[in-house]
Amino acid sequence: MERHCIDCPRAFEGEACPASYHKPCADHRKAKLAERAAILKRIKVRTENVYPPIPIRDYDWSAVDDNTYDGHGCPIGWGRTKQAAIDDLVEQILEQ
Repeated sequence: MERHCIDCPRAFEGEACPASYHKPCADHRKAKLAERAAILKRIKVRTENVYPPIPIRDYDWSAVDDNTYDGHGCPIGWGRTKQAAIDDLVEQILEQ
């Protein structure tokens, strides 16, 4: 089976498809979606429409894990939309 992602746990080390180097393979996408779903099951997401007084609208929404958020140092997701802020929060939790 052809692999399109060097991050795929089933791919051989360093293997990637030159035609679509940045496109993750089906196995890797499935694993990422499962990991994301597991995180969303264990956290309680609280979002807020912050709408800061700046011309850039990329930070209009914030998202935090309401179960563990206690201020400075906790992950906060930011985004143009509510879903983008949640996605950013999940990515930050995955990186921890």
